[in-house]
Amino acid sequence: MEEDLYGDLDTSTSALEKKEALDLKSKVEGENKRLRDELAQLQEQNRQLGTANKQLEANISTLFATAQLELGRKDKEIRRLRSQLEGRGAAPRG
Repeated sequence: MEEDLYGDLDTSTSALEKKEALDLKSKVEGENKRLRDELAQLQEQNRQLGTANKQLEANISTLFATAQLELGRKDKEIRRLRSQLEGRGAAPRG
């Protein structure tokens, strides 16, 4: 019976392949962690921007409504002043 004296030792190519695989695995895991961290950061930034966007939408809506009311007031005042001016013009001059 012939025994392989070196059977329990990795051959140099399989040891190298194993090391390369472990290095690649380590690199990929590091990249995975970096991407997950970046994703979490971007999700938080997106949440904050969404909140700010909602606030800006509310503010612009309020501003628009206020501007419409103010324009209505100004138009009413212009009509009143024109009417007043026309009333004076209709009076006989003497």
